[in-house]
Amino acid sequence: MTTFVASLFLPHTISFDLSDAKGEDNSLPTPANSLPVPNLLATLGSAVPSPPATPGVDAPTTEFFFPSIGATLTPAQSANPPSEGGRPGMKRMLTQPRSRAPSPPPPNIALGKAATEGVPKPFTHQMRRRRQSSVDETTLFATANWTVEPSDLGNGGLKNAIRAGEEEGKLSNRVWVGTLGMPTDALQEETKKSVEVLMQKNQGCLPVWVKDSDFEGTYDHFCKQIIWPMFHYQIPDEPKSKVYEDQSWKHYVALNQAFADAIIAQYKKGDTIWVNDYHLLLVPGMIRKAIPDAIIGFFLHVSFPSSEVFRCFAVREQLLRGMLGCTVIAFQTTEYARHFLQTCSRLLRLEASSEGVYLDDRFVSVKSVPLGIDPGALQMKREEKEVQDWVKLLRERYEGKRILVGRDKFDHVRGVKQKLLAYEMFLANYPEFRENTVLIQVATSTTENRDLQTQVTDIVTRINSTYANLTHTPVIFLHQDITFSQYLAMLTIADALIVTSLREGMNLTCHEYAFCQSQTKHPLVLSEFTGSADGFGKDAAVFCNPWDYKGTAKAIYDALTMSKEEMECRWEKLNEWVLSHTAVGWVATFRKHLETAYVEATSSGASSIPRLLIEPHIKRYHQSKNGRFFFVDYEGTTGTWGDPRNSVITSPQVLIDALNELVADPLNVVYLTSAHGPEDLEALMRRVPKLGLVAENGCYVRPFGRALSTPEAERLHPKPGQDHKDWVRLAKEDDFAWHGAVKQIFEYYAERTTGARVTEKNSGFIFDYSNAEDNSLGARQAGEIINHVNDACAGQTVHAVPGEGVVVAEPTTVSKAKAAEYCWSLLDGRKMDFLCVAGDDRTDEDVFRWANELEKTGAVDSVLSVSIGERSTQARSWVPGTNGMVSSLESLLRG
Repeated sequence: MTTFVASLFLPHTISFDLSDAKGEDNSLPTPANSLPVPNLLATLGSAVPSPPATPGVDAPTTEFFFPSIGATLTPAQSANPPSEGGRPGMKRMLTQPRSRAPSPPPPNIALGKAATEGVPKPFTHQMRRRRQSSVDETTLFATANWTVEPSDLGNGGLKNAIRAGEEEGKLSNRVWVGTLGMPTDALQEETKKSVEVLMQKNQGCLPVWVKDSDFEGTYDHFCKQIIWPMFHYQIPDEPKSKVYEDQSWKHYVALNQAFADAIIAQYKKGDTIWVNDYHLLLVPGMIRKAIPDAIIGFFLHVSFPSSEVFRCFAVREQLLRGMLGCTVIAFQTTEYARHFLQTCSRLLRLEASSEGVYLDDRFVSVKSVPLGIDPGALQMKREEKEVQDWVKLLRERYEGKRILVGRDKFDHVRGVKQKLLAYEMFLANYPEFRENTVLIQVATSTTENRDLQTQVTDIVTRINSTYANLTHTPVIFLHQDITFSQYLAMLTIADALIVTSLREGMNLTCHEYAFCQSQTKHPLVLSEFTGSADGFGKDAAVFCNPWDYKGTAKAIYDALTMSKEEMECRWEKLNEWVLSHTAVGWVATFRKHLETAYVEATSSGASSIPRLLIEPHIKRYHQSKNGRFFFVDYEGTTGTWGDPRNSVITSPQVLIDALNELVADPLNVVYLTSAHGPEDLEALMRRVPKLGLVAENGCYVRPFGRALSTPEAERLHPKPGQDHKDWVRLAKEDDFAWHGAVKQIFEYYAERTTGARVTEKNSGFIFDYSNAEDNSLGARQAGEIINHVNDACAGQTVHAVPGEGVVVAEPTTVSKAKAAEYCWSLLDGRKMDFLCVAGDDRTDEDVFRWANELEKTGAVDSVLSVSIGERSTQARSWVPGTNGMVSSLESLLRG
């Protein structure tokens, strides 16, 4: 079977040879990815003395690292530069078409058409003007030769993991689905078809063709200006951001639909679909709609924010519903998984457990599977002569110095500015390190942010102008990337790696650092806001809060003054975690979770079921000689929610008559289950005196046929030592330690929701907002209650679950299925020929599973299991509503 691995960028792209096609025409622009990286410190330098110049991408970095040595080595070009988390390296020159997407909207579009008429667009928001080509691009690229090349774009960690998984046999028959990462509107259909055929055959890649406007609207606008900042707790608050959200959402939907359509067209039953990252959040839901039984996994490589941040998305429900199309959703850490579960509970009012999210027709498993590195491939690279030469030269160049290193994307999230400020405070507070400590900071280019660049330039300039001398420069700042060989050498000779990300999914640089430190075993200074911190723990890394400059400076000091014994102890723990959470292990673990979840879903018997055909069951009912057992739900199954004091409305006479006839038959044992408390349930069923009752979803049981023998108050609240003759409480006293705290939470929200009310049960509470004056407010408050209770009472024996217009807080130690088992045990070995169970929601699924198991083991000859409404369920049949269920009971009686 095929495994479709979907990500925004394919690991390969194409490059055209226009030497023959364009002849003497030189009007095509230089490829964007071959332009030199701007010299940040030269172009944005302030009036104060400037630090050493940063070389451009084409400049020999040897001269920068070793100004007194000369060009001893020639840096090799790397096929894995840093874009989207890839390995460091120089970008290669590719010849590709120009985008035909229109310019993005200006920020003042939010003011309306009238306000923008006659107002020129600010230069900073205009697309780069291009010269018109004298040769039509469509014709030009149609006649040009092209080759498949490794792509500089995409998630390097994902690429390495998939490659390693294939090499180790953990992943086979892989088809990678993604875009070429280049404009394609200029390509003719014949060219696209040729590319598609060749890449599927040779690289196992399926290109997704999207409009240039959809790609740029998705990647440059919606992803980079909306999703990326929000997922990293950087909430956009500019008018421009909101306009981009409105304008680019349609492009995001279109791109996701293109991915879904491409996969659906190639899909065969049994194939696995593995979607990656925030660019494709809608794809799982789109595929699920077309292929209901598909095996779909999704992995989010970045962090997932708390519900308080996620709720700021204007399209929050659409994004969540898209993700919930999966069989399994996995995150880098348990914290991110918990955030997702809380967000689904709070915003969608779905029931969520620590294992996943319950939907009406299925269960979505939620896991944490941290991504790792490929130690085998990294070790082979470290042993290369070029890396060893760089290690030797770096050690000679910085002999006698304490080397701090960092490599980060140059954006607000990675905390480069915070790192430099902390380093400045470190030099100020610990003067003994001023002349023998060097920070080498590599800042890879991302979306241009001149404000941040200016601030960082000023900080670097200030540090070097204050603490530098003729023979020492305390900060080496490179606004460009370096080759992979130089990168490994830098990690190898470092006295400490400093990571100060303000929020990050998983920082694989520190994993590679730990692996490269196998000999020296120097410490790692790590931001507590990275996913790696969740795995390493404070006993392995030296944690820091990037916002606490003084604390981070102290962390740097602790790292540089740490004893050899402590360094070795910490490194052993770092290395152990890195080697036990590898790229291959990530692939294998994720696939195992996906396969397990799918097998559990299919083997459990939950499926679409036929409508009830009552005639065969009537025959089995009347053929019973030993006994018949009924375990039937009340609310939503045979009756409706309502005031228990008005049984005429909630329990129509036809139901009362049917129950009385069932109870009157000596072969029958009949139980009715309800979420109501014992008092209310007795009031509702007072006209069926010997009916067995199960109150509060399994907390209390009144055995079948037991006559009321004691006053109501004593029956429900017996005196110490007094026999409880009528009701049996299945929940223990210790199961209700949470009662007072949960009551306060429910009452707090009820007071702020006009029309809502709280009903206190013996075992919990019901928040009923069905009659709220503002139903949308009631629904939001219900989500808040679920989130509040399940968060505040985590670890206690209580959970809050949503219902139709209600939220119910009840103990986790009891259930309808456990109550059914108890009632069955009261038969004391009596043989049952016929078993009928009926229910309408997820709390009844365990009862259906229990009944099916009894039939499977031969404990009962015939089982009638009925669900209300057509859905995926453990029941064997369905009826359209409560009237249909009552009519079915009448049919059994009439024959």
